[in-house]
Amino acid sequence: MKKELRIIDTVFADESFPTIKALVSGDEIPGTTMKILLEECEAKIVKYDKGSVIPKHKHDSETFKFILRGRIETPEGEQLIAGIGDYRCGGFEYGPWNILEDTYILVLQPKGTKAFKA
Repeated sequence: MKKELRIIDTVFADESFPTIKALVSGDEIPGTTMKILLEECEAKIVKYDKGSVIPKHKHDSETFKFILRGRIETPEGEQLIAGIGDYRCGGFEYGPWNILEDTYILVLQPKGTKAFKA
């Protein structure tokens, strides 16, 4: 269970993500907290074919990834499945990831974010 909550734990513990009130028609929704993840966000869905490899790389800005469908294997042998989200700060190196079946990933990052081989 902890693995699925990694992104939630990271975002809500990190004070650098601004907290704002959740409102409907100007009224605050009691018992809710919202965090701003990115402003001027670029959102994309990336499809990786079964058998492909995401090389070891890093991004020049923070990146949020959510596996929508599929299965990935990390260098440590851990399998990531649909429903798992991840947050990486800019400059963090990760990969290679092996794509075990056709996989779709939702990527959220600031506009203009670039990836570089590590």
